[in-house]
Amino acid sequence: MSFHLPMVLAATVAAIVPLVLHWLNRSAYQSIEWGAMMFLEHGGRRRQHVAHLKMATLLLLRMVVMALLAAALAGPFVAAPTLGRGGASALSAGRGPNAAIILLDRSGSMNVEENGRSRFDAARDWAGQILALHKGEPISLITLGDGPKAAAWSNEAELSRRLADMKPTSGLADVARGLDRALELLEQSGVQPGGGPALRADIYLISDRQAASWATADASWALQWRKRASELAAASHLLVMSVPGGAVDDVCIEDMEPAHAWCGVDQATEVLVRVCNHGDSQRQAVAVFLGDNRRKAALVNLAPGAAATVRLPLIPSALGTQVVTAETDGPGPAFAHRRDLALTVAEPIRVLLVSGDQRQAGQRRSEEFIRLALGPHNLPRRDGFVVEDIAVEDFSGEELGRCQVAILANLASLAPSQRRALRQFIYDGGGVFLAPGDQSGVHDYNRDLLGEGADSILPVELAPPNAGATTALASFDLNHPIFQFLRGRPDPVPPATVRQYFPCKVMGRAQVLARYAGEMPFLVTAATGRGRVLLVTTSLDADSSSLPLTAFFVPFIQSAVRYLSGPAPLRNLEPGDPLVAAFEGVLDQSSIVINDRPPAPASLSVTPLGRRTEIGYTDTFVPGRYVLRARVDEQWRQTVFVVQWPAREADLRPLNAKQWRSLEDALGFQTLEPSGASLAPTIRAMRYGRELWPAFIGAVMLLAVLEFLAARAWSHRPD
Repeated sequence: MSFHLPMVLAATVAAIVPLVLHWLNRSAYQSIEWGAMMFLEHGGRRRQHVAHLKMATLLLLRMVVMALLAAALAGPFVAAPTLGRGGASALSAGRGPNAAIILLDRSGSMNVEENGRSRFDAARDWAGQILALHKGEPISLITLGDGPKAAAWSNEAELSRRLADMKPTSGLADVARGLDRALELLEQSGVQPGGGPALRADIYLISDRQAASWATADASWALQWRKRASELAAASHLLVMSVPGGAVDDVCIEDMEPAHAWCGVDQATEVLVRVCNHGDSQRQAVAVFLGDNRRKAALVNLAPGAAATVRLPLIPSALGTQVVTAETDGPGPAFAHRRDLALTVAEPIRVLLVSGDQRQAGQRRSEEFIRLALGPHNLPRRDGFVVEDIAVEDFSGEELGRCQVAILANLASLAPSQRRALRQFIYDGGGVFLAPGDQSGVHDYNRDLLGEGADSILPVELAPPNAGATTALASFDLNHPIFQFLRGRPDPVPPATVRQYFPCKVMGRAQVLARYAGEMPFLVTAATGRGRVLLVTTSLDADSSSLPLTAFFVPFIQSAVRYLSGPAPLRNLEPGDPLVAAFEGVLDQSSIVINDRPPAPASLSVTPLGRRTEIGYTDTFVPGRYVLRARVDEQWRQTVFVVQWPAREADLRPLNAKQWRSLEDALGFQTLEPSGASLAPTIRAMRYGRELWPAFIGAVMLLAVLEFLAARAWSHRPD
């Protein structure tokens, strides 16, 4: 127990006033003994003892009343637990919290509606009441679920305006990071000249109990946070206002990606949509569809906690970036029922196929298998490739200016001018696919294509081909983009027999993507300048291996060429990932807008690269669509990006009671679950503790009445 005015406790000496008055009253009388009293001593002595006991009781009651009255005037209270050192002493000295930090959860789970009102609506109302409670004091509002923005002190009026326009996002809240930012703000607030804290702040956290929001608040972090807070004089209390809400049955679209690496105009493709049931109930015939096209919806049955992937057909109608939206009609928050995907619709890749095979056509040459793999339908806009054939003796190097990828199939050697053209082509961002065969001389390859650093085209040092013994493919790096088409297959390794291959020594800058059964490399890649080189160590004809005759061959060649054509523009981002757009031509930097608003200078970067300009933007913490527009060569150009909402945010399962109590003990916070219209009385009690003076005054009145009744009863004399 503490006192607001401890000096007033000196008034408790008034408790001896009744005793002093009693002794003064007794001194006014004298005791005179006379003989006749002897006949009354036996009965009067007992009555005298009773009278003394009654008088002592009345004196004690009067003294206690005076002491309690003095203590009530001193302002007794039971101080609430504090975070920082000196918190209780500050309250007892009348130096309570004079600032507030509000952590407000704006994550996707706050979109959930209960009884016709969203969780965020309740949280925003509570935040407004806290602002009113701290009117005239420094206040900081830190939002969770929209990225790590700089925390700063403000005032009630400004934050009220900001709060009125605020809406929940579909991002993921990180409560641990938010509490860290609150302490960082207090650590930056400084101290007064006398050594005390410049501010003593209460920290309010307004959030639901979603387990995903507290995922990073483990025991180790909680221990460190509590230690920092206890050493910080500026930290007063941590009050957690828990928004009501339990588990919600929800079906969400967890992920979305194109089924094929290349999409062409008016060419049928598919989108893979992963749907997950986070609820505890079986869901039957959940519809998943693209846009408003419910007629082509896929129906899926989901067991509790299960997920399924559906394939939805799509025919892109124009070049460029198109945003495709997948939707479902399952239960749960609205944001989890939709997911956007930025789909890049591109022109066919231009490929130059340089062949050194001297055999006649139709004799299972490697160039024929490659041509068939890149044009199975002989329709470039459908296949995605435009292939130009040329013999090595006709290859001058100028042809490289018309292509994005060059395939060198079964070449014996290259002339110096051809080597120089290839090196420049790779350095400028082109891709080269090397496929040596029976015409290729190991000595010539190593002499002509193996160099130092940027001068090297060959990523390995070749050895003469193996003789006699056959082998098979054994392992692939399924995380590499080339082998994306193999993911999810139970047995991704093709049943191909390799009769002849080139053993090799991998150079330091090269990466092995696939190996034979004997651990010798099958596929090796390396980056040079802005381009890429890919080497397959066996001939792609049907004599050296059965690989061209397997179902693996066509998607492998197509995927390898797409990889060599350069990285696809990154249009689908995670929250916080920078978006990057490049424009060819003269850019008007002042015209750049994102979602029709000028970007903040601190989040924008513009890098000229000759006639090409690269624009970067970093404030992408809120999920949604980002449309970047700018004037290039006096014409408006735009690029669309999609920042995906985190899949974990759709899991609305809350912390259980045991987990919540563990957090309360570890962080030392008090939980408040408001139910009435006004929070002020409850918050004051939690901030300053429980005031005891009303109880003291009540005790004074009760004892005074008791003393009055006792005195009246004991002083009564029968007639």
